[in-house]
Amino acid sequence: MTDLQTLVQRMLRADEAVIGRDDVEDALHLAALRYSEHRPRILVAEVDAPEGVILSLPAEWEVGFSRLTGAEREDVASTEVLDITRIQAEETANGWRLRMASPIPAGLLRLRFAVSHTVTADINTLPEREWEAVATYAAAHLLEQLAVAKSGDTDPSFGGAAVNRSTPAQAYADRAKTLRQHYQTLLGIVPGHTAPAGTAVYLGSARGQRLTVLGDAS
Repeated sequence: MTDLQTLVQRMLRADEAVIGRDDVEDALHLAALRYSEHRPRILVAEVDAPEGVILSLPAEWEVGFSRLTGAEREDVASTEVLDITRIQAEETANGWRLRMASPIPAGLLRLRFAVSHTVTADINTLPEREWEAVATYAAAHLLEQLAVAKSGDTDPSFGGAAVNRSTPAQAYADRAKTLRQHYQTLLGIVPGHTAPAGTAVYLGSARGQRLTVLGDAS
């Protein structure tokens, strides 16, 4: 995480006595979660699936965030993209699970699904090309906190009666706004656009048909 922290500090250009290392780490954690909403990490899990329509969720599945992005079944002879019209996560008295609209034979099932990125002192799952975007969002978050902390201060630019009433708080807020806009530009985000909760993934069947598999964001 050290390189990311350095990027954030360079963007801040603020007194380190005001913003400490713990503050930067917390901001990077929040930034990684926000980034994950736009560019999630995709994991692959292979599970022994019983015959039928019920399947246990992969251990890394994040309830409330994860969504399915692909599924296929392997047998001795080949790998087959599943002919399934819908796979949905559902909550039961015993926890969460996946339910398939159509039963499948028992066998090895490969699932692809989205999870959040992790940024800690020991783990960083972010692609290096996206570090700037995440550091930008973290710096914007910290600048907004500085704007709140400095909201009672004024910064006169001249000593006479004519005083520039621009405040440090406003300066921090303006820089935070600029950085948030830069984050959106780096990721190609259209302001005001909200991604759908579920993602439609089109899988080809063994007969060449195109079927819609809905990934559940629950």
